[in-house]
Amino acid sequence: MRIRVKEGKKGGILTYKPSGNKISKVMKTKEYEVYVDKPEELMEIFAYLGIKKLDPAPVIEKESRNYEYGDINVCIDKYPIVGTFVDIEILAKNEKQATSAEAKVNAFAKQLGFSEADRQKSAVGFLLKEYYERGGK
Repeated sequence: MRIRVKEGKKGGILTYKPSGNKISKVMKTKEYEVYVDKPEELMEIFAYLGIKKLDPAPVIEKESRNYEYGDINVCIDKYPIVGTFVDIEILAKNEKQATSAEAKVNAFAKQLGFSEADRQKSAVGFLLKEYYERGGK
């Protein structure tokens, strides 16, 4: 769970993603987001409830390009630390849609020339976390 506050913007976005597997063939993640008018007050509520605030994550500058192809979203993210990643996704509302979306994403990735060997088995967030846990090496 995180509250993302962008400098110069009012409010923030509360995002909750139930933790998935660190490594998986296909990343299926439920994600919930809601706009928060007063993120600082929400953080105070969390503190009162015993939800401990983590040290701020380092600011990660990345270049992003987003594309749409029908219901397929493609995001190309270039991180100076861990490399460039192509994220191909379809938002699904239930398990039946998720199964169909997985097949469609796999077919689209193949059309783009990606093979199974190109697939990143770990989420970028875990790669960044490991990088900083190693002291930035």
